[in-house]
Amino acid sequence: MPAYKLIETQTATGLAHWACYFINGDASGMEDADIAEADAWLAFHQPEETNRHASVVSCEDDENNIGRLFDGPGNAPSYGKLCNLATYTLFVYETES
Repeated sequence: MPAYKLIETQTATGLAHWACYFINGDASGMEDADIAEADAWLAFHQPEETNRHASVVSCEDDENNIGRLFDGPGNAPSYGKLCNLATYTLFVYETES
């Protein structure tokens, strides 16, 4: 079984309603399009190195944080639209053989 080593911590802005899905794996109440958009956002933040993986570990949700999502793939349905935003913390791990 491979071991994982924490390489770095990153922060990224995403839609606030993704928090439960990312942190708890709970997609209840989300449409398939919402899940696909969240997955695309997370894929956008994955490192290019094949032995590294980013995982969302926490979320800072400020209900007054309303803005436009520009942190992610430009073809996402919410890209550039006014939304409730949150700051996500991602840990980047490296697989050690």
